[in-house]
Amino acid sequence: MISTLTPLQDAVEQQLSGSVGTLTKPSPPIDGLCAQALSEMASIYRQPHNHDTIVQDINQCYVSINLMLDMFGLYNPAHPYFQSIDTMLSRFELRYRHYIQPGTTLSLHRQEQLKKEVARRLPQITGKLIQKKINTAYLDELSYAMDSLFNSGKMPELCYAHLSYLPKLLDALKNMADDVRDKAWADRYIHLMIRFNFNHMGFFNRWKDEQDQLFEAALLEGTIADELIRLEAQLKQYSTNTEMAFCLQDKPLLNHMSDYLSIQKKRIKQRVGIDERTEQPPITLQLNGHQTKLLFHTFYAVGLFPVGTKEEIAKTVAPNIRTAADIQLSAQSLSKYDREKMINHAPYLIRKVKLMLEFLEQNFK
Repeated sequence: MISTLTPLQDAVEQQLSGSVGTLTKPSPPIDGLCAQALSEMASIYRQPHNHDTIVQDINQCYVSINLMLDMFGLYNPAHPYFQSIDTMLSRFELRYRHYIQPGTTLSLHRQEQLKKEVARRLPQITGKLIQKKINTAYLDELSYAMDSLFNSGKMPELCYAHLSYLPKLLDALKNMADDVRDKAWADRYIHLMIRFNFNHMGFFNRWKDEQDQLFEAALLEGTIADELIRLEAQLKQYSTNTEMAFCLQDKPLLNHMSDYLSIQKKRIKQRVGIDERTEQPPITLQLNGHQTKLLFHTFYAVGLFPVGTKEEIAKTVAPNIRTAADIQLSAQSLSKYDREKMINHAPYLIRKVKLMLEFLEQNFK
């Protein structure tokens, strides 16, 4: 099949080898050679053939046509021969799209077309999505991912799969942006990105950051089991199309999220469970996580701990105490002064301190 392109390649080289003033029309002209090559390819394709062989031939032809298009594009993209080869490439993609390898590098012309489409459509879409209260960090990562995709030398490399992936993703995002219904758009946005397997690591890391905050809050409130059940149920209801991906070389976004859940289960099991290797079990306080933190900061403020920084003391105290829900707070969490989060839990601790004062005054004054 690749031999059908030989007359066309010879004509292209002939055109590009001369100066602008000496260019002549080949006989037959290049647009005729394009049509002839496509016709001969179709004739060969209809003949009995081995599947692997035809896949190899089609991809060789696709690379060659892209190369010819780039050769003319660098010379003069306004040249009518450039338009003829571009039309040929479009017809080839339409006819043999199921055989073209997803990771095949696109012509520079196709890359520029995609770049312009994203630059034209994405800002309008993200502007509307912001109004739907979708986390701006997620939208920022969407823009960062596109910038990286069109930056040569960065991963992932722009390839044939993106030729259909990017317009479909933009269409889906636009439909969401234009939807006037009152829905939980933040959750629906995450679901859409999972469905389209938007496995850009920056996007996953922002999702991970959000989950880390939820788990940390649940540890303090003693509702970690509920939080694990929530995330597990949420991930199970999601589905993804593994035949498409933002990054073909990476595993699906949903797999990254499931791995995160598995790791969290192991970490929380270690934090909740009592280490059987210690001779003395930790002390379980009748306080939730925020109250436990407040007590620690109160003790530190009045000098009840040995001399040292708050962080150093927290490393010693944290492994030896548990909340009422049998949760071990990390040293980092224990030493962090979250006044806004602790203030609502202060009345309970104040009442306990007053009872301690009454006990001391009645029995030791």
